[in-house]
Amino acid sequence: MILDRIMDIADSIIDHHMRKLRLIIPILAVAIIIAAGVVRAQKGQNLISYEQIDVDNEIRITADDAMEGAGEFRWSKLIVKSGETIVIEPELEEAGIKVCVSHVTGKFYDDTVEGTQVIEVQVDPGTYDIGTLPMDGATGTMSISAR
Repeated sequence: MILDRIMDIADSIIDHHMRKLRLIIPILAVAIIIAAGVVRAQKGQNLISYEQIDVDNEIRITADDAMEGAGEFRWSKLIVKSGETIVIEPELEEAGIKVCVSHVTGKFYDDTVEGTQVIEVQVDPGTYDIGTLPMDGATGTMSISAR
């Protein structure tokens, strides 16, 4: 008898909470779908608004109100021959782009490039890793090459 009473109480508690769960689960599902859409939209904007392509030992960047994103650099390789330097040619209207020039021997350049001033980085011949990261709002173009 006592056991039956305890089981009845447990059933009523479970029924009561199941009614609440029937309301909460759809609300949570909608919230998750909305959050996923916002994240996808932000990633899509970042991919569309910042493009880095390699063409014939030249890195070409186009930024249109880019977002900094998760702070991850986009990396490319650049081959520098004897007598050449790495030339960074920005045409940036808004904000800047962080540029990192590194080699197995260390970093040769690590700074944010803004405006239109051409920058030459003196390096020895070899293959260099070039990383770029747009600052929030970066708009314009940039070319990085060996000449």
